Amino acid sequence: MRKLFSLICVITLICVLILPSLSLNSNIKAEVSDLFVEIPKDSWSRAPVKTVYLPITFGNLNAESDISVISIEIFDKDKNSIMEEKVDRLLKKVYAFAKSSDEVRKSLGIDTPTAEDLDNAKKLFIEIDKTKDKIKKNILVEEAWQKLKYKPSDKNPDTYTESEQKLSNLLYTKWIEIDLTKIKKDVEEEDYAPLMVRVNYEIDNTSCQTEEQTYLFYLNSLPTRTGWYPGDGHIHTTWSDGDSTVRQRRDQANSFGYKWVIITDHAGDSSHTSQARLEVSEWLAYQTDCNNAQNVYPYTTVCPGEELATVEGFSLPPNSGHLLCYANSSYASSYGTCQDLINRANSAGGFGIIAHPYNPAFLWGDWNASGFRGLEIISNQSNYSSSAVSKWDTLLTNNLQGIISGSYPKIIGMANSDVHNSTYMWGLNMNYIYTGSSSPPGTNRSTVYNNLKAGRVSASSDGSLAVFSLNDYAPGSVVNVNSGTNNISITVNAECARGDYYSPGGTIRIIKNGTAVLTDSFSGLSITRSYTLTATADCYYRVEVTFNGIVGDHVEYSYCFVNPVYVNLP
Repeated sequence: MRKLFSLICVITLICVLILPSLSLNSNIKAEVSDLFVEIPKDSWSRAPVKTVYLPITFGNLNAESDISVISIEIFDKDKNSIMEEKVDRLLKKVYAFAKSSDEVRKSLGIDTPTAEDLDNAKKLFIEIDKTKDKIKKNILVEEAWQKLKYKPSDKNPDTYTESEQKLSNLLYTKWIEIDLTKIKKDVEEEDYAPLMVRVNYEIDNTSCQTEEQTYLFYLNSLPTRTGWYPGDGHIHTTWSDGDSTVRQRRDQANSFGYKWVIITDHAGDSSHTSQARLEVSEWLAYQTDCNNAQNVYPYTTVCPGEELATVEGFSLPPNSGHLLCYANSSYASSYGTCQDLINRANSAGGFGIIAHPYNPAFLWGDWNASGFRGLEIISNQSNYSSSAVSKWDTLLTNNLQGIISGSYPKIIGMANSDVHNSTYMWGLNMNYIYTGSSSPPGTNRSTVYNNLKAGRVSASSDGSLAVFSLNDYAPGSVVNVNSGTNNISITVNAECARGDYYSPGGTIRIIKNGTAVLTDSFSGLSITRSYTLTATADCYYRVEVTFNGIVGDHVEYSYCFVNPVYVNLP
């Protein structure tokens, strides 16, 4: 009996000494409830850049325990290790604002693919792997990508409540850079790669793991046309309420095929607020950050700008509105009237573009304000703002004589992503600027600013490109035309960026002084057409091209708005 008792004591002592260390070092494949982890299924890049950036967002849902993310491992479809990235990050607790992953997503407007979307995508992958037809495969790859994208949401950091803003600030996003050629040596123009992501983390020093399937996509390059270069003019970073650094945004933009970006972090004033804001004391460091990101080969123009606000948070006219400040050489502060924001942008050596003017959360409050240079007609949208387009035409028509004479600035219509911490519309809403050069702007920021101000712009909802010339003059031009019959020759060229449209086609609309004077239909994903019209008085012409096609069981659209050419009849 004594021997048995001694044996029990020895076993007990061994358990006390050994089991805690076993618990500390063992990896438990846990059912994740304390860890918020969001891994998108649709990370992508465009040819020829074969680098894909995968954002993974984390938060601690446990009110009591500490959670640290230790590392992230990436495996290919055959479970071969591709890479492991150390993280060693203690997560902030979000329990006061969200008790579950679903609550986090609901609060922040993260609308993930549905179970049906996932099932349909898996069926498409099976079909992709079987098909030998390259054209069909390209269509299927892009269709699968569309299935796995985040859904549109009315929420972004601009519309968050104070509680939602605090929740967003507590989350941590890690961007993983993945070289597609390490996964697939024969990467084609349209391709996909299934991956397994393993997150190694600790809860109160107990090691855990969670794994999740995701997919990387490699899409066709953007449409190209000599002298036209794509970019985005409304981008947020960690200098305010974005989830990426300036350098990360530059790298992401490069992988999307962009040639220029304008960083427009939210500006504050001399007093800090509850929301993350770019302050005057940070302006020089902000500029340096943009300079360093721009001096990376292959060069992508990285311009430091700002987004100014009339008030902090939600507001209504006349005390509401946001203004993008471009080309400013000094800091411009927020808060005041709409006219105050415009004056500050101009006084800082820059110019202003009205941001998302018809977003219900911050309607532009004063259309009598003067001195701005344009407005967003597409902002974080899969379509466009009809109210903004209508207002654009009104501004153009009312100020036509001043624009033609040069006494009033051209009014630019733009499409921007307003990217914060979501992949939705980042890499899709964009503007092509016309420089006339066979080389992109590179490190020459004035090339971006000057061509924007000149109205040499084509705004796009998804990367599709439309351009037109009037009597061989590009958008933004003022063209002297002799009075007579058939004195206007317009040539339209357009190419769709979508590769998943079945039965593709579209419509060309030529707008004269706010009224459609010609509508023409076409089939296919690219079009070149010429038209002869008559102008009997001073006017402007602009062009809209809409592509459409069947995707699954419904019709989808791509929208292009080309800025005007102005006609002067002596």
